[in-house]
Amino acid sequence: MKIVKKLFYIRVAYAFVMIAITFYLLPSIAFAANDVHTEMQALYGENAEIDGSYDKRLAAKCYNGIFVGKERNGVIAYKGIPYAEQPVKGLRWKSPVSAQADDRVYEAYYFGCCNQRFPKETLIKSPHS
Repeated sequence: MKIVKKLFYIRVAYAFVMIAITFYLLPSIAFAANDVHTEMQALYGENAEIDGSYDKRLAAKCYNGIFVGKERNGVIAYKGIPYAEQPVKGLRWKSPVSAQADDRVYEAYYFGCCNQRFPKETLIKSPHS
């Protein structure tokens, strides 16, 4: 009978531990995953043209414009600088065409789009599926 009581108490203690893990540990894991998702979203945006003033020490002049990067921990990052025209319409499936010369000022804060990544709703469905 004593062994049965001990097993019962062990099972009750185990249940309390599992409940504690469920209510205390799992929300913190979900919160950390949400932070990673938010951080990834911050990497991808749209670089806009800068009309006003900008920090000249963060600017890099290229043949296709002046690009202003962001400084973080002493490192200046320039993201999403176009090296070629977008491969759309008549340029699709052809060799890259250099980006046009430009003197305007642009942000270089975000990575550009990657043609290999598509949202699920834009994928072309096979007629056989």
